[in-house]
Amino acid sequence: MRLLILTYGSYNHSSSRIRALQYIPSLKKSGFDKITWIPRVMKMPKFFLGRYIVFPLAKKYFLAKTFFYLYFGNFDAIYIQRHFIKNVFLLNRIQKKNIPIIFDFDDAIYIDKKGEQKNLNATVLMLKYAKKVIVSSEILIPFCNQYNVNPTVITTPVDLQKIRNIKNSSQFTVGWIGSYSTGKYIFTLNEIIKKTASEKNIFWKIMGYKGIFGNDEKRIQFKNWSIENENNFLKSIEIGVMPLPDDDWARAKGGYKLLLYMSYGIPVIASPIGINKEIVEDGENGFLVTTDEEWMARIYQLQEDENLWKSMSEKAYKTIEKKYSREICYEKLDICIQQALKK
Repeated sequence: MRLLILTYGSYNHSSSRIRALQYIPSLKKSGFDKITWIPRVMKMPKFFLGRYIVFPLAKKYFLAKTFFYLYFGNFDAIYIQRHFIKNVFLLNRIQKKNIPIIFDFDDAIYIDKKGEQKNLNATVLMLKYAKKVIVSSEILIPFCNQYNVNPTVITTPVDLQKIRNIKNSSQFTVGWIGSYSTGKYIFTLNEIIKKTASEKNIFWKIMGYKGIFGNDEKRIQFKNWSIENENNFLKSIEIGVMPLPDDDWARAKGGYKLLLYMSYGIPVIASPIGINKEIVEDGENGFLVTTDEEWMARIYQLQEDENLWKSMSEKAYKTIEKKYSREICYEKLDICIQQALKK
């Protein structure tokens, strides 16, 4: 069988990689022996000419390639992750060829991070033409229901890692992983980071964003994101944090940070927003906190109580094993694809 995969970004884009590209080995085992992948954009080059000449040209190339494959291609299915086909003519042609579209999205992509409905029409158009719609959390169901679509919820999958049952007694480290665009969330813990780093034997590691969190460079470290750096980073922290504001964009997030931490057996501390309340069993595999005092109290509690840390580590890992592993998520995805293939 032939499958076309369209993604918002390249392999460095988290949802494109995790919710689409890393499923390719499983898709091949399920019978899709010919898979074509087209990203919306390539990874942004670091050199000047790459940014301002190669990148724009590549973007136009991928746009033209997408049009060509959608117009002339003969596929058994099209899997679209967080990408939009805004050309109604193309969508009608795909529909006439009876090629099912599976549309997957995480986050509230129909609004921007300021809450404005920037991509509302494009999202609704995809809902209209998709045979199956997949979302990352139940928070996104009411939006789809408005347009007579009943989506399937498949959380963002994670791969189980080797659990570490002993915390580092000499350097207790709290970690956050994200990007430049989400750096504002970790910055809400600015005062907490500075206090815990100066008053207690606590270190902080922040990946994907660099900000000003005090002057103690030994206790507050920053790392650029890469696949290799991510693995080493997660092996080096004792707590994973996910602070969020209570707004429409944050409430619709898929909780991937928490799932990633927990797949390494890392206890988590998070804001009780959106899917976080579903993933975190407060006091069991992590903590849900609101105030600065609660953030610090829970960090100190996990630092000082070895048995609590170990218990939460084991329960965090088991949560992923039972509910959120890639194998479990792919079983749900495979059902959606098989349903879409039924003519």
